[in-house]
Amino acid sequence: MQKQRSASLEIEASAADIAVGMEEQFSMFTTASNCEEAPSISEAPSISMDDRLSFAKFVLITLVVLGHFIEAYSKAGNQVATVIMHLIYSFHVPAFVLISGYYSKDLTSARRRKLLSGLVLPYVILQPLFCVAYTGLFYGTDGSETQDGMMTQNWSLMSGRRDWNFLYPFAHLWYLISLLCMRIWLPFALEMKYTVWFHMILGCLVGYNDSVGRFLSIHRTVVLLPYFIAGRLLEESGALLRPVGIKLKFTAFFFVLLQVAGSVLASQVDVPLDIWFRADSYAKVLGGYSSYGGLVQLGCYVWTAMCLTSFFTILHVATERKTSYISIAVKETEKVDGSRNQRNREESSWRDSLVLKLAFWGRQSMYVYILHMAVLMLMAKFGYYDSLFEMESLETGITAQVVGTAMLAVLVSVLLTLNLVVPTIFKCIIEPDVSRFIFRRRNALVESESSTSLIM
Repeated sequence: MQKQRSASLEIEASAADIAVGMEEQFSMFTTASNCEEAPSISEAPSISMDDRLSFAKFVLITLVVLGHFIEAYSKAGNQVATVIMHLIYSFHVPAFVLISGYYSKDLTSARRRKLLSGLVLPYVILQPLFCVAYTGLFYGTDGSETQDGMMTQNWSLMSGRRDWNFLYPFAHLWYLISLLCMRIWLPFALEMKYTVWFHMILGCLVGYNDSVGRFLSIHRTVVLLPYFIAGRLLEESGALLRPVGIKLKFTAFFFVLLQVAGSVLASQVDVPLDIWFRADSYAKVLGGYSSYGGLVQLGCYVWTAMCLTSFFTILHVATERKTSYISIAVKETEKVDGSRNQRNREESSWRDSLVLKLAFWGRQSMYVYILHMAVLMLMAKFGYYDSLFEMESLETGITAQVVGTAMLAVLVSVLLTLNLVVPTIFKCIIEPDVSRFIFRRRNALVESESSTSLIM
């Protein structure tokens, strides 16, 4: 009996040894060949949908700054600057509007308050500040060249207007008014069938009315509404930034080549850049061809849709995680494959960290959007663009300056997002906290929504 018991104990010990051995062998498949533990998914930087869209916002706001910084070169006839402007203006504002629509939800009490404190109040503060600053910098009474309101010799932000008022937003502040109007109209638009198509038709027709123009940014609001509504519908369907197949990737690459070729062609045949500004009537933009304005705007919708498809496909490819780290570690067992796995982990970690850093900057895009115009005005005032009109060749000497200005635009975009400097100083103007002064107190908790999602 004692022998049987000892024999069974030996069998159990042997089985335990075998189990331990199997466990050790299995652990070899879940570790790299250098005996380091495979990092879990939680150890890798996590990129959420909000991170990806914030990354997109940083790219887009940099393009906004770039477009404004090189506009003087385009107006001077430089072909490189004109090509760049045709390329980026065809999609960067619609992409911003689409992302704003994506974040727009039902107008709860908290969101109504955010509309007031995040859009209306900043506009009321910033409109007179920019108007006074522009008047002081570019309208003189001493007979100097600045008395006509021209920021450069060929460019004025407000087309010589001095009758500043809240009904005509200053330069870039139109976006605050347009976003407010789109946000208010969205619940009604979502009740309609074929709402995107309906608003596209309105966008094609509004340009025939000469009296609308830039008054309260109505023209731009109507033209951009389809993108805002599309953003909201994409959020409801979950279709934005879905995994894409190889065919769509190749299609997006083909679209990019087509966009570059189309921008070059547009600059050669003198297609007016104003068609992308969406601010004025067809009579003002197209002149004698104004009767075809509706078809031109329809073509712009199609072209912009193609550009947006390319942009968001590239965004998905740039921010997607191709495979989980655990699945790699399980499959890669040989030494060569283990080394490749280590490189893949390092490359993915580096890329994800970069995306998260740019996403952090993208969340400050409102500050960049508001303040970069002040930087541009100071650049013009202190002679940054003076050499533009002293060069003999617009296509050689100025092109180098265009490249340098593009790099400067990226630098300004980054500097205006530094959390310890710009947001700290200008937060009271751009994101004023006035809840305790103008809003009634409520006992019930209300959900919050970030002001950056309201703006940019």
